[in-house]
Parts: sequence; C-alpha cells; structure tokens
Amino acid sequence: MDTTAINDVGCNLLKQMKKRKNIIISPLGFSTALAVVHYGANGETAKQLETVLQVSNGSLLPNSLTFILNEVENWRRSCRCNYKMLQDILGHKNDDDSHGGEMKYAKSSASLFLERIFKRGQIILNHDSYNVKEVSKISHQIKGHFFKVSVGLFCSSDIHLSNQYHTQMAKIYHGTFECIRCEDDMDAYRAINKWVKRRSMKRITSTVSERAVRSFDNFFVITTLSFNCRWEYQFSKGNTTTGYFYEKIGKSHRVKMMKSCGWRLRHMHERQLGFEILELPYECSTLSMYIMMPYDIVSLDTIEKHLTGANINQWILKLRPKQVDLTMPRFGLKHIYNMNDIIKAMGATSLFHHKLADLSGITTEKDCCLARFIHSLSITLDEYGTTAMNGRQRKASRVRVTPPTSNVKFTVDHPFIYFICEKQFGCMLYLGRLYHPS
Repeated sequence: MDTTAINDVGCNLLKQMKKRKNIIISPLGFSTALAVVHYGANGETAKQLETVLQVSNGSLLPNSLTFILNEVENWRRSCRCNYKMLQDILGHKNDDDSHGGEMKYAKSSASLFLERIFKRGQIILNHDSYNVKEVSKISHQIKGHFFKVSVGLFCSSDIHLSNQYHTQMAKIYHGTFECIRCEDDMDAYRAINKWVKRRSMKRITSTVSERAVRSFDNFFVITTLSFNCRWEYQFSKGNTTTGYFYEKIGKSHRVKMMKSCGWRLRHMHERQLGFEILELPYECSTLSMYIMMPYDIVSLDTIEKHLTGANINQWILKLRPKQVDLTMPRFGLKHIYNMNDIIKAMGATSLFHHKLADLSGITTEKDCCLARFIHSLSITLDEYGTTAMNGRQRKASRVRVTPPTSNVKFTVDHPFIYFICEKQFGCMLYLGRLYHPS
C-alpha cells in the first residue's frame, strides 16, 4: 500500500463526510487500523476492505518500497551505521526474508516505518559506529516533535483470539497495535476510555458511552493519534489580533487571527480550480502543513471534487518560494467519529454484519463481526505550532521577517482545506476542512 493510496483513502473519507463542516481525519491512522482488520479477514470481507484501502491483488506491499529502501540506504551511508542496525530498524533479518509474505506486510506498514524513522536519531545514538555531525543534525530535527498512531482491538474475554494473529500484529505494528480483552460491558466502557485517554496523551478523555458498549460481544476497533510539532517560523503573540472569519456569505465569527510579515514560504495559484496553496513548514524538516485556500467562499466543494492523492502531489510540486504576508486563525478541533456507515459507503458492508463478516483470521468463532470502528483525534493550531497532545510550549525562537515589498497576501478568513504531510514519502498524517475556527 503506497502513500498515494493512503492519501486517496483520506480524500475519499473527506468526500464521504461532506455533511460535516469542521473535519479532522488521519489518512495514515485510518488506513493502519483497517489494515489491522484486513490481516484477519478472509473471503468477501477481505476483498471489500481491499477496495476501501485502494489495494489490488490482496497485497499490501507498497509500490514505492524500492524507493523507500533506497532512501533509507542513502541515509544509512550518510550516518555510517552498520547494515545490521538498519535491518533492525526496518524489522527484517535479510534480503531473502524481505520478500516473504509476512515480512512484506511488515515493511509495508506505514505506521511502523514512520514510527521507526522518526526515532532513528535515538536509535543511532545508542550505537557505537556513527557520524557525530550527521546524528546531531538528525536528533535536532526529531527532538521535541512527536507523532504516533495507536490502534486498539477490544473484544469480549469470551471470544477466543487466534494466537498467530495476536503475535503477528504485535510483531508487525510494534507498539502501534494493542489487543484488550474485556470481561463485561462496564469493563469495556472503562477500558476503551482509559486506553484512548492514555494513547492521546489525555487530549481525549471520553470516547464511548455506556450505552455504546451495551451487550459487548463483538469487536471494537479504536484508532487515535498523538502529534506535536512546532512551526519552523513561529508567530509572535504580540501580532495576534481579533478579526473576522466568514463561514458563508452573511455569517461571520470573531476569532483570534495570527499574523506574520515577509516570511519566505512556498506558494502557488491553481487558477483553473480557483484556489491557492501555502506550505507552512514545521521545525522538524520532514513535516509541513499545507493550506488550500479558495478564492471565494463558495468554491470549497469544487476543490474537494478534484482532491486526490495524485493531484495533491502535482500541486505540491508546483509550489515556489515567495515572500508572504500571512494572516490565519488559531483553531482547535476534537472529534470522535463512529466510522461504521462511512466504511460501508466506501464498499465494506459485510464487515459489520454478524452473518456475513469473515474474520476467521482473528477468531475461529462464528457470527463475529466489527461492532464499532471509532476514529478519535484532536488538533490545536496556535502561534507555536500544532499539537494533538498535552505538552509544554516554548517561546517563539525564530521568526523570519523581511521588509514588505511586493509580498503575496495570504489571508485565511473563510473555509479552507488543510493537511499535514510527511514530505519524504508524501504521506498525509492529517487531512481536514475548517468552516469556522471555534
């Protein structure tokens, strides 16, 4: 499953959720959680999940695997670390094993790969052979930044789980996946909320109600994310003023608007579809937020119709550095989505039907299905950066300002689409739209 497929899944999700105004989803988190279920699915259920995941021929091996391995090999050489340590990072033992079925799946896990790549600085520091200058540079990029996908599979203690499935999931997802057995309805209610609270760093404290887990006799899949990253060029709080954000013609909200002058940022116009894109880099050089701003209030639907992984890649390639005067709102979102109906609409209908679901790779018991697929996440954007977890912020450290000349004016004062992307492999961690920043 390559990153374009993950991004396409995210774009399809956004289109399916068109009735909601403020949206925040994680294409990577959603795809990882569905891949966990797919590993234990067979028959028609597996085929339907492959349709949702944009995977062909039942293989989750990414088309970009060769590219990824080459990039990591180049990084290995620059850091002068030995090949054995690199194999440990990638989770395989030798080249022959790397083409085996289980190891193909392991290497194709975007969650595992990103998690270990993000931690590569700390891993190298514990090794004897490394280039000090390169490691210091990598560690500086990673320090203070965090991203983690968490997937929890909850089920009744009466259901017998396949030992092979549990072992393989723990091996493949290496800290991302966790299976929790619950004794009864109340135990499930407490366990799910406690797990999400812990995994989201206390940003989300309540995910399900007691009513939602009544007659807890099937599977619950919960996915949550933790994310914390500072802007490369941080806004000055002294420049933040009260302004207006126009949700639609004739309806506006008074909000806090952050301002900067003369930052050198990458920008482009897509005049045919009527919008412009701005890249806001994070201090961690591998991540950026992209803001897609329509020229007028009513053209957001037009952008969404053309939103695909391939188009996003093309638009990013067209970005060019410019001097930008930026005005944008602070905003914070916290959402808990029951994705059952959305997954059904995307083509996986049998997964939620106890007579049709084939989860024989997870359990040998019949009449088992997925009761709930819950996607919970939050995000806060302010002068310092973006956070989806509790963490101490520091004062603005670097703010680039140049005298105003013919700067591009980029004012985010009406509905827009945004996404946070891992730039090296082009994978979207977050995708959303904002109609009102309240």
